[in-house]
Amino acid sequence: MPAGALRNRVSFYRRIVEDDGAGNRRGNFTSMDLHRWAQVKPMGGDEAVIAAKLQSRLTAEVWVRSDSDTRGLTAEDRLTDDKGRSWNILTIENPDQRDKMLKLTVEAGAGDG
Repeated sequence: MPAGALRNRVSFYRRIVEDDGAGNRRGNFTSMDLHRWAQVKPMGGDEAVIAAKLQSRLTAEVWVRSDSDTRGLTAEDRLTDDKGRSWNILTIENPDQRDKMLKLTVEAGAGDG
């Protein structure tokens, strides 16, 4: 993929689960200090009933260069783009199996993960 196609700046976040002191475990997303140039390609949207409410969902493909940090991402992580949207990572693929690019399938709008 040519460098010019990577037009969007994305930042990655990881959920840190902590005990709240009352025996409950709560998870908050914390910056991984991992920022990369990416290509964000919207794939479409739909609506779903979640918790008895109609909510819209948008899915996209996010392409990033593969490196030792991005290969450590999991489907439990999240990213934000340069437009301020938060995306939950659904899948991470290495399509050519050569560790050049990673394709992340992401979803926005279906709750906070």
